Amino acid sequence: PNMAFEKTRSLPVKMFNTVFSFSKRWRYAHMASLVKLNGGKLGKKVLFAAAWQAAPAVQAHDGSVKLAVEGLDSQRILISFSNDEGVSWTQH
Repeated sequence: PNMAFEKTRSLPVKMFNTVFSFSKRWRYAHMASLVKLNGGKLGKKVLFAAAWQAAPAVQAHDGSVKLAVEGLDSQRILISFSNDEGVSWTQH
């Protein structure tokens, strides 16, 4: 049996922060995942990694910019890292 889904507990919210925001370049984002990677026995800091799907803006026939949609050829998986418990994140 998969033990990861059998034992769960609620964790308190420590803080809220923004890893990614829409911009002129990125107009679609979906399915974010956050992972905590422990430094282990080597005494390294804890590292957080966030990954999500994103796609750039799409230009309409009239020249205006509209929101992108899932499934575009230009869609990418973006990733960002934090080594200070989510206070700051790397550029994606």
